[in-house]
Parts: sequence; structure tokens; C-alpha cells
Amino acid sequence: MTIVQFISAMERYSVDVLFLGIAVCLITSIIKKIIPTNKKKYMTFVPFLTGCIVYGLYMFFTDKSYNIFSMSTVVKGIESGAAATIYYVMFEQFVRGKKSLIGLTDTKQLAIAGILKEIVTESYLYSISVYLAEQLSSNINDIPYCTTVCLNTLNGKTLPGVNETDIIAASRLITSTLSVIK
Repeated sequence: MTIVQFISAMERYSVDVLFLGIAVCLITSIIKKIIPTNKKKYMTFVPFLTGCIVYGLYMFFTDKSYNIFSMSTVVKGIESGAAATIYYVMFEQFVRGKKSLIGLTDTKQLAIAGILKEIVTESYLYSISVYLAEQLSSNINDIPYCTTVCLNTLNGKTLPGVNETDIIAASRLITSTLSVIK
């Protein structure tokens, strides 16, 4: 993904989501350093949970009449988590120079790569991200289909200790993320 493609992808989000995405990315990186290595597979969900919490806190302090326990908070939180995930993947690609992510050109591919980076073998991360973005985008509202595609695609390509329940949870997170990426 080039810088121009990155900027074009980020134009889809509101300004508050983009700034909160940076905060979520920083908070997630701090949490990642605290979490023991054997619990890294749970890091997949941290940006999205943190995004919901950060967006809820943001709205609590900026709009006293806003109901923080609403679906809008969840959607904006997932958008913040998706933005944070894309920021992280861009950091890995451009700053750290991780070669496995070079060539991801779409926001959806980047989001999927960010979600799966802790549970998929690095050698498969690029191809799986491209494949899932292509397969799931047209049927994003069909949860059973998306779950089945994820299970079949990830079978045998995950890190040790990742089980079917983890893959199902990741597939639901991917489905939710792709549905809010505009």
C-alpha cells in the first residue's frame, strides 16, 4: 500500500475516529508489551474493545447527553479499532519493513491482516488477507458464510495453540470490521 492509497482509505473515516484510532493504536501497543507471549492470540480483539471504550469515554466527556451504551458507540469503536489496526499494519510495513505485508493495497486487506497477525503464520498472512477480503466483501451480511470461509481458509495455517473457537471469534470480528469499513 502506498501513502496515497493509505490517505485515500483514511478519508472514509470521520476525524474523531482517525484521532481516536491513533490513541487506540498506542494503547494497544502498550497492552501488547504487558501481555505474556502465551496470551498473544487474544491481542486480535484488543484494538476493537479498546476502540469501543475510548470512543465511549470520548463521547462521555464531549457530549453529556450522548448515551455511551448505544450501538453507535460500538460501531464508532469498531471503526476506531479498524483505523488503529491499519495504522499498526502501516507502521509494520513502512517503519519496521515487514515484507509479508507489502502489497496489501486495500483497507479491508489491511484490517484483516491486522486482525489475523497474532493467530496466523506470517508466511500465510498476505495471501489469506487478500483472499478473505475478496471472498467476504460481497457476502458480508451472511455471517454463517463468512465464518465457514474463514474456518476453511485458516485451517492448518494458524499458530500453535489457536483453536476453532479462536478462529470463529476472529471471523466474527473480521465480519464486523468489514461491515463498518466504508
